[in-house]
Amino acid sequence: MKSIRIAICDDEKQALRVVSTALTGVFAEKNIDVKIETYEKVEAFVDRLKNSQDYFDVIMLDIRMPRIDGIRLASKIRDRDPDVKIVFVSNEENRVFDAFLVDTFYFIRKSNLIDDINNFCDIYVKKLESQEKNNLIVLKQGGTDISIAVRTIKYVESEKYKQKIYINGKDEPVVVIYGLD
Repeated sequence: MKSIRIAICDDEKQALRVVSTALTGVFAEKNIDVKIETYEKVEAFVDRLKNSQDYFDVIMLDIRMPRIDGIRLASKIRDRDPDVKIVFVSNEENRVFDAFLVDTFYFIRKSNLIDDINNFCDIYVKKLESQEKNNLIVLKQGGTDISIAVRTIKYVESEKYKQKIYINGKDEPVVVIYGLD
């Protein structure tokens, strides 16, 4: 089962609950496990980003929030992580074009929430499948092919003909030994 990590930052508790529930349901229908962290306070979300080595696959932001504009926050996030998918969930439909200045993946309108979430999930899953096909390392070991998604690799240790590949979420590394046959 595939798994994705999503952070949602919105100052409205109701929006956090509805978006989180909808995402969980839609991704479950697609056989994708989703881990969602919600943040009602921008400061808590920014602290989480600064003080953690973990990554998010998707960050969802409202545009109008106290203390910082969501688009300005997205710009700061983009400077730090150019690969994260940024999605705006907002009533500020008149700012949709401003949102895309920070390389936004999708814009979900709160006025069309359920349909837009379904569309986002469909597009995201297609993109994910396409990336997985193109971002795999395939290693041959003893006549067996081992496929590893590049984004899951923490680090690799190498000593002569032996490589240990440490993968997120795995306790033991994948060990590959190359020799002269």
